[in-house]
Order: sequence, then C-alpha cells, then structure tokens
Amino acid sequence: MKRVLLAAIIAFGFASVALGQHSGESKRSTSSASSSSSGGDVRVRSALSALNEKFVVDSDTNTYGSMEIREIISPAFKTGGTLSTAMALRLLQENNKFKIGGWRLVGEGANQAIYYAIQISADVDAQSLSAAIKSATLIADALEKEIVGTDDY
Repeated sequence: MKRVLLAAIIAFGFASVALGQHSGESKRSTSSASSSSSGGDVRVRSALSALNEKFVVDSDTNTYGSMEIREIISPAFKTGGTLSTAMALRLLQENNKFKIGGWRLVGEGANQAIYYAIQISADVDAQSLSAAIKSATLIADALEKEIVGTDDY
C-alpha cells in the first residue's frame, strides 16, 4: 500500500463543487479554530499522530448545512483519456455496495483520474478516521492493481 494513507485527507475542490451542484448548500470552510499555523487541521493531525500514521493534511473541510465534513480520498488510476462507458457503469454499480464513500472521476480529457472518496464528520475519533482511511486506500489499491497491475499511488 504505497499511498501509505498519504493523500487521504486532502480536500480537493471537487467535493465542494459536487455538493454545491447537488444541494446548493455546500461551502468551503477554513475555520481558524481548527487550522494550525503550520498548515492542516489540528483535529485530524492529532488523531493521525496518535495512530502513528504517515499523512498529508490540509486545513480545509466542507460544510453541508450545520455539518462539517472531512474528505478522505485515495487515487486508483489515471484514465489516460476518456473513461470507457463499461468502466463508468461498473464503478457506478460498485458504488451501491459501499457503506461509505464511492468512486469519483476527476479532471478532463487526458488528465482524468479515478479516486475513491469518503466523506465523514470533521470531528470523527481517531479509530474511525483510521478505519475510513484504510477502507479508502484498500478499495482504491485493489482497483489500481486490477486495472494497472501495480500499486503506484
């Protein structure tokens, strides 16, 4: 698992855009109460440090109504162009079996990539955060290995 839970907590702009398109209620939050001067949300940094995990954290969370949401993302593979209809259908069908999270297509043209993303409470406890990170990375790694044959991310 080379991605070593690394980019697991980076909230890219796609979540707020996707939620905003879906609900009209999402907005980006960078609350100073939960940010540290060295960068990164203190709550998640503390939780991951307690678990002795390697990580990359930013200070961004998203809100949906009164909920503050953290996003855990894990890359699976680059499409190298347009995602095939068969693969898109497969990923949509696979989303039905997951308890939390789902597949996401990010980017355009040759810059498209498939990510597995999980949205959870920004105040989640360390053990639940660890379980969500492991779930995202294992799911993305399995598809990457199947499609690409390696675990590069």
